[in-house]
Amino acid sequence: MPWQTEDGTLEAHFSKFGAVEEAQIMREKYTGKSRGFGFVTFAHTLDAVRAVGSEHQIDGRKCEAKFALPEGKVGSARTTR
Repeated sequence: MPWQTEDGTLEAHFSKFGAVEEAQIMREKYTGKSRGFGFVTFAHTLDAVRAVGSEHQIDGRKCEAKFALPEGKVGSARTTR
């Protein structure tokens, strides 16, 4: 997402899909600069599903919405035996 995007802009955009509990842009610890991504928590799972299935343009830039995975987990949610 664009470096200039703020938490409020992120929340306003995703609130079109339902009640947003939290919207947070991730920032560098020491500089405070945006890391180019953020997290949105919806009050209802179906709202999150609708958001992930839609196209997004925030502050003039096309952005992708994905479900968050636990830290260290990359790829699909499928397990192998």
